Order: sequence, then C-alpha cells, then structure tokens
Amino acid sequence: MSWSASRAAALAILLVASVTPGAAQQRALTTRSFQGLRLQVAQTTQMRGVLELRARWSPVSAQQRAQQVRDSFVLLDQRAQAGTLRRERRPELSADRLVVISVDSAGRELDWRLVINPRLVRAEVPGPDGRLSGGTFESPADLQFAIPDLPQIESVDIYQPVWTADGYVLSPLGTVRLTRQ
Repeated sequence: MSWSASRAAALAILLVASVTPGAAQQRALTTRSFQGLRLQVAQTTQMRGVLELRARWSPVSAQQRAQQVRDSFVLLDQRAQAGTLRRERRPELSADRLVVISVDSAGRELDWRLVINPRLVRAEVPGPDGRLSGGTFESPADLQFAIPDLPQIESVDIYQPVWTADGYVLSPLGTVRLTRQ
C-alpha cells in the first residue's frame, strides 16, 4: 500500500470514528421482561447523593411507535442533591408507572427505579344521563424523577410497563441524556 493510500485509509478510519455514535447512543432499546431486569441489574445502595432530573417528554403517535420510533426526551434540569434512594423491596408494576434504568457510556445498566407516569390523569365526568363515569387520559407533562448520583451514569433509558397475557413486559419509550461537568 502506498503512503497516500495508507494515509487515506487512516483518514477514513478517523472520519468514521468521529461520526459514529458512542455505545450508549447505538444501543437499541427492545421490549424486555421486568424479571430479567431485576435479575441482571441490582439497585445500588452506594451513592454519593441523588440526581433529580426533569425532562420534556414528546410522545410519538401509536402508528410511529408501531414502527419502532421512540418518544423524545430532552433534559431540562439536572440537580445533584444530598441523600439516598431506597431500594425497592417488593416492586410492583402497573400501568401508571415507568421504569427508568441508569446506563453508563459503555451501555452497562447500573441501576433501575420505578417512577410515576406523570402523563396519566384519572378523571370522572358526568355522562348525558348525569351518571359519573371514570376514565384515564394522557395529558402533556414533564417527566421528573430521581436516580442515584453515580459519576459513570451517562443516560437513562425509560420503559413503560405493558400488560400481556403473561403479565407485564417493559416497552421502551426513549432515552434521556445527562449533562456532566
């Protein structure tokens, strides 16, 4: 290989490396079991504090979700606080919860937490005959939650429990990227 050919090959490698996203960005979120998550990822009790996060949640349509398009989450606020988070001793999934999984730059899952889904609103309204009937509606809302303050956390994957004939499975919604100073 000539000097100019090897230089061109090295330049091509550098160009590909500079535009190829990191491991955390390449990770494909897939439907998974909550039991599997609990067996693979322990909730951490060793933390230097708590990170309180607030993200703008822009959901996609059901049609887009069927095409594997994920919701968009944009980090609005990130605050470090003193304190700890308790470990879920007997976690129970439900339709009004979300599962957030803290992930490092290599794509390793470090911790998970259950949080309330702020978009679900329960309302009772009178029908034409005056009888109250209840329903659950989705409303725009920012997502606020806390995770352990671990220096290696780079992003948080967000899953929604979905009921199937075999129980709940975790359906991926999207990812929040943290800012680190």
